[in-house]
Amino acid sequence: GLIVALFYGNTILGIIIAVSLLLTLSLSNVVGSVIPVIIHKFKIDPAVASGPFITTINDALGLIIYFSIATQLLHLL
Repeated sequence: GLIVALFYGNTILGIIIAVSLLLTLSLSNVVGSVIPVIIHKFKIDPAVASGPFITTINDALGLIIYFSIATQLLHLL
């Protein structure tokens, strides 16, 4: 966020990117630890099945978080 704010001179854009990265990484850690446990409860090998699920969920959540924050703060840009 700081680099974006310095290079582009837009602090709101830097805040949008910094907050969305923080939330995305935090939720990715939670998803990455919960999905294998859930898959293990269904008696499926977590090493095989969790890769596609974790990647898909993290990508979808990342986009939803970024676009939600950007949409809410768009009027400030």
